[in-house]
Amino acid sequence: MINSLVPLLVVATSTAALQSASLPGSAVEPDDIAAYVAELPEDTKTITIDAPIADRQLYTLARSAALRGIAVKPSSDQTGLSERIRALTPRADQIDAARAILRALEADPLSSTFLSSAPGFPLSVMDGFWLEAVLSAPASPSGPWRIHDVRRPQPQSVDHGDNSNVCTPQPTPLDATSVTFVGPGVENWTKDGDVLIASGTNANRISSSEPHSDAHIHLEFATPSAPYGHGQLRGNGGLFLMGLYEVQILDSYDNPTYPDGMNGSFYGQRPPLRNASAAPGTWQCLDVLFRAPRFSGRDISEPARATVILNGVVVQADAEFFGPTAFASVEAYAPHAEQLPLMLQDHGDPGGRNRYRNIWIRHLDDEGGDAQ
Repeated sequence: MINSLVPLLVVATSTAALQSASLPGSAVEPDDIAAYVAELPEDTKTITIDAPIADRQLYTLARSAALRGIAVKPSSDQTGLSERIRALTPRADQIDAARAILRALEADPLSSTFLSSAPGFPLSVMDGFWLEAVLSAPASPSGPWRIHDVRRPQPQSVDHGDNSNVCTPQPTPLDATSVTFVGPGVENWTKDGDVLIASGTNANRISSSEPHSDAHIHLEFATPSAPYGHGQLRGNGGLFLMGLYEVQILDSYDNPTYPDGMNGSFYGQRPPLRNASAAPGTWQCLDVLFRAPRFSGRDISEPARATVILNGVVVQADAEFFGPTAFASVEAYAPHAEQLPLMLQDHGDPGGRNRYRNIWIRHLDDEGGDAQ
């Protein structure tokens, strides 16, 4: 799993020296660094940094080492490195809280599948948002959890058999319109016949050429056929209704993650009712029946709602959005235009690019019929 990192770390009896001269910058995943730190000998006291190191690796290194009581220091007076290390090293109370969380996770049968699926995960809670989500993220509006809480139970998985009949291609109906995308970033996405291939660029979003309000939206997608990484680092994309309300797209096949961020979730708000994901590389069908929010002046009078059908399984049933979706926060509704563009998101995961086809939209009027 992490053999590629072995040349990067030289472990002595009481010191692990990070040989950053051979470190391939941002190409080394933080979870791999966390897992490697977890495997250092019990008597390791110090990790010495020999050369410049990117922020995302240093963030993980400092937190993973702190959880094990290992000090991190520069080998020489690299400009600003000591200050960066101090800023990224958790306080003692955070470390104690993290250890308590790990003990609770390891003792919780609801978390056992998640933990066993992610090598090195107990240390990778110190990477990125894991610790922050469990410790300090806002309470979830959809249950007694925090947003992105890994302790939340995983939805039951649907057995699709051999995955061969999960999604039958559905050409654009006569009363619907094919969706095309325009704007900044669209040049990074490619076409292979009728298949749209994601950009491979982190946080890249493209917008539809036409806006929408109430609508039936259909798209078919396939995550990379060779799984790489775990959790949010596998086939991560998103369908943003009106550019604001995200239905998550992710490879959630035998790949647990925080439930409000898995395939078919309202990102950060509602886990899917079932995990209806198909195998990596399989074409999957996503249908969303969306009702846009209504405003009275500056107040919300009717929240946005959607029914989501993933691979023939209802994963959201006329469910309410609590506001625009966002990372680790609850956003309040604010008045916006009655029609806004649809958006597709790409996270640029290193294991490959998502593919999309047959994206169409059927506009609906206020009574649920076809809009004219």
